[in-house]
Amino acid sequence: MNTNISARRVFPSRLRLALLFAGPLLFTSCIHNTLSHQALSFNRTVHEHRVEQLLLNVLRASNREPMALTAVTSLSTSNTKRASIGPVSGTFGALATDLYTGSVSGSVSASPNMAITILDDDPDFMRGFVSPVPHSTIRHFLEQGWNSQLLALLLIEEIKNTKNGNFVNDPRDPEAFSAFRDLLRSNLQYLEVVDDQVRLRVTGSDALVVVRSPQSVLYYLGELARIQLGNQSNGVIPTIDSHGVEEPLFLIERVGEKAGKSGGSVVYRGQFYRVPMDQDSRSLQALAFVQQLINLQTKTVAPAPSTLRLVP
Repeated sequence: MNTNISARRVFPSRLRLALLFAGPLLFTSCIHNTLSHQALSFNRTVHEHRVEQLLLNVLRASNREPMALTAVTSLSTSNTKRASIGPVSGTFGALATDLYTGSVSGSVSASPNMAITILDDDPDFMRGFVSPVPHSTIRHFLEQGWNSQLLALLLIEEIKNTKNGNFVNDPRDPEAFSAFRDLLRSNLQYLEVVDDQVRLRVTGSDALVVVRSPQSVLYYLGELARIQLGNQSNGVIPTIDSHGVEEPLFLIERVGEKAGKSGGSVVYRGQFYRVPMDQDSRSLQALAFVQQLINLQTKTVAPAPSTLRLVP
């Protein structure tokens, strides 16, 4: 950034000098705006990285491929600032006829750095990633007011020990899933954590709930992607009853290249995919929930980060 100021005699002398020496203040304001823009850009970068990484792993899960997980551990920038005021020349006084000249110049340069961690190379991370979500975590989300239907659909693999047998949360089988959904909705108010076990009181009995791990939640979303993208011959998309309106739990769509070049879209096998933004669904909330599960279960030990230097 370079700033040059020139003042001519048509202005009063004091005003001319004020314009010259106001340059550093304008330059300082410019630096502040630049740093603020960088901070917001970094924030958007982290957000988009998380959403796109989860979406990419959902697509991998839909084809039963290995997942790859990384984390941005830090974003920083080294800013170099330079400012200078050139010599002021001219004739001062009421009869001055010369041109008053002077200059203010400056520049700002930034060298951004991103520290990233490969998470799934670490055994401690994987141990938490494949372990069932702890009952204390489920109790926390229930007490914090999260939608219980969303939690149940994402977290419950199976409901056992009811008088009518076992019920599996498998959208690939419409009949079985319909029975699971009906049982869940009619008894969801009785979902609770008892003696460190998740239980659902069904007609007087305490049915045992089999809870998923963060990895299996991603695979569950991958199965929903298979159904929507034509890789599954049949199946249903779970919905959440929100004040009488059925909202899909998770939606994904294949889009053209032009439409796909936006935040939240990913390229997988040469095709663009994204979460539809023009429909009422719980897709982004579901992804946010999975991200929180991963953070809660896998942050006790993190591998040493490697540094990726970004060239502006």
